[in-house]
Amino acid sequence: MVLMVNGELVKEASISVLHESFLFGKGLFTTIKIQDGSIWYWKEHIKLLKASCVSLGVEFPKISIAQAKELIDQCRAFKGLWRLKLIVLPADNGDEEELRSIMILKKEKALSVKDQTLFLSPSSFTSALSSYKSLAYYDRILLKKLAAENLCDEILNRDGAGNILEGAFSNIFWIKGKICYSPSSELALYFGCTIRSCLKAAKQSGMLIKKGKFLLENLLNSDAVFTCNSMKGVLSVKGLKEGETLHKMKVNSPLKKSFNDYLKRYHQG
Repeated sequence: MVLMVNGELVKEASISVLHESFLFGKGLFTTIKIQDGSIWYWKEHIKLLKASCVSLGVEFPKISIAQAKELIDQCRAFKGLWRLKLIVLPADNGDEEELRSIMILKKEKALSVKDQTLFLSPSSFTSALSSYKSLAYYDRILLKKLAAENLCDEILNRDGAGNILEGAFSNIFWIKGKICYSPSSELALYFGCTIRSCLKAAKQSGMLIKKGKFLLENLLNSDAVFTCNSMKGVLSVKGLKEGETLHKMKVNSPLKKSFNDYLKRYHQG
């Protein structure tokens, strides 16, 4: 495997077991979709990653789209779907040679884009890092596993007050009439590039955008519910499992397609 480390192509890299990123998960990342060699929403991803670094006191290293393109060329990633993971590590000892940025490019198998069934998490899973894509991400893996154990595709997480937050690896939004609803970006959730683009698409289509604190009943009474992330785009939600009760949801496939068409149309800004 070829990696891009500190702006240089290498076949392998190592990190000290005493490094804070290894010991405590200190560091940040973002996941970028590469489709047929084209980089999706690079500027938006980098903007959010930089903002996260500022908030957590991590110096942002030299990263450029030229580096990503060089890695794509090296991996011959010109056809199909690829996942570019960009990792930023904190400066540890001030050494110019220390590991600060890593790009990992991986070929993806066909991702499932079927309608989703969500599992309502029985308790709230939030932390001070919920609004960031930090390397301390294992809690989300556990949430995804919890959904799978209950024969569902994704989790629906809420905060301690019962406000809807997000999935383990996706944001959530829903439509009621001519209004598009989304949990507020001020809540304990990661408000990613794709949800931001979806809200722009809804606004351009003439919908009113309402971001705030919403309870489960708001979602259950909607006309259509969607999940979204950078790799899979927008998926319809067909059901919500609450304990042993399955709430069936309305599916609007044409609306889902319009959101995904928008993402494809504007993926290069």
